Amino acid sequence: MRQHICGLLSDDKNEQSIEPLIRTMLNDPDNDVRRMAAWALGKLRDKRALPALRWVQEHDHGAGFEGRTVSDEAARAIENILEDSEPEC
Repeated sequence: MRQHICGLLSDDKNEQSIEPLIRTMLNDPDNDVRRMAAWALGKLRDKRALPALRWVQEHDHGAGFEGRTVSDEAARAIENILEDSEPEC
């Protein structure tokens, strides 16, 4: 259920979702929930999430049900956020 809520928060595109998603990604005991929170932060593409995502990329190697790690999802989220900040030529 918590995993599903993370996905729903990213659909809303509400900046108030950023802090709860960061807290969830850093603190939830379930690897899949933390991975989904990282995914949602990447979808929201808010730079405020970058420090937490970088920490998770380096330190959270927990694997979810499908074998995907929280760290890998954080790396993808970072790429998504930074992609938005690159100037277009």
